[in-house]
Amino acid sequence: MPPPERVLPPSSRSLASLHADLWRSARAAPGLVLGLPVLVGLPGLLLDALGPADLAGYLVAPGWFMAQLVVGVAGWLAWCWASAAIQLGLLGAGRSGAVDARAALRDAAHRYDAVLAVSLASGVLILAGLLALVVPGVLLLLRLWFVVPVVLTTELTTWNALKAAGGVYAQRPWRVQGVLTVVGVVYGLPALLLPYLVENRWLHLLASLPQQAGYGLLAAVTLLLHAELTGMELDAPVGVRGGRAGGAGALLVLSLLSAGFTTWAGGHLVRKALGGVTSAWPGGAR
Repeated sequence: MPPPERVLPPSSRSLASLHADLWRSARAAPGLVLGLPVLVGLPGLLLDALGPADLAGYLVAPGWFMAQLVVGVAGWLAWCWASAAIQLGLLGAGRSGAVDARAALRDAAHRYDAVLAVSLASGVLILAGLLALVVPGVLLLLRLWFVVPVVLTTELTTWNALKAAGGVYAQRPWRVQGVLTVVGVVYGLPALLLPYLVENRWLHLLASLPQQAGYGLLAAVTLLLHAELTGMELDAPVGVRGGRAGGAGALLVLSLLSAGFTTWAGGHLVRKALGGVTSAWPGGAR
């Protein structure tokens, strides 16, 4: 039997290598990493498709607003469990070489109280920072980014987990910011813009599914970054196969395609918005 394949040490791990690991992890557990976030977000998307088309409709039928509020809160609570399950599944795969989705879902349920506590605490701190001057909220968001993998891999209390997450981020802050920026530009912006390019409600729902799946990729890359920064060793399929970085070409192509799509979609939406404004002016476009 060949020896287990380990991740590269942080000093030699390239962004392309991390990107290759991300998709290797998604292929190892597609139902967990990509399917579960879609399933969690689907009730809210269905309610959006069936509900009023604009704010005036919600004022006439306030029951729809309450229903969306309840479903939104339930969706966030479910996502706390789903993100923990994704990260626990990849942790298990990195230690045993195989993904056990049922065990990950079960373990996430057992650790749910701790995950929910740190998620609520970090959310309140970030919201307070955003309400203060925005910038403190962004800084807190970054410092608390690793709070879920910290609480999943330790037995720390909520407060100590928050402090430990800040310590993980402080090791290489520019590395964390760079990875999250690339992931956001390559995957986040296109997924956010795509639903707004279609008028039909049901097509809007379908176009929103990549955004939901993107949350799973974000949970996965958070775990991979945490493992890198803390020196945690993970076997394949989560770790780098054979110690080869690879993936630079794929990342470059995806970046170019994403930049092109984002530029086109952003321009299209801006022109559409400006067209709506000018047509509303007296003597505007007819």
